[in-house]
Amino acid sequence: MLYVGVYQRKLERLLRAANVVASCDVPEDVVTMNSQPRLRNGEDDLETDVFLVFPAHARGGDVPKPKISIFTRTGLSMLGRRVGDRIDDRLRILDLPYQPEAAGDFDW
Repeated sequence: MLYVGVYQRKLERLLRAANVVASCDVPEDVVTMNSQPRLRNGEDDLETDVFLVFPAHARGGDVPKPKISIFTRTGLSMLGRRVGDRIDDRLRILDLPYQPEAAGDFDW
């Protein structure tokens, strides 16, 4: 649980510095919670779709797999990034097939 505390504090700092906008004003290419970014691993060129989720959904819940918790280095790095951005040395966001705000899904 040490890591959750570390990433929770990092998330809190990010949220304090964030540019807050209404859900309907979030650009369609920005990764938000419960989004499904398509990632490419630069080491082996493999592509995968993942869901960025809260920790409770990462362990189960009704969100399809694979899931990445916001309380991981990769998960936290994705939040607020755009299609085309790198989220670390090896991963790039290729596409955003699903974003709740763009889909009008505000009930998460």
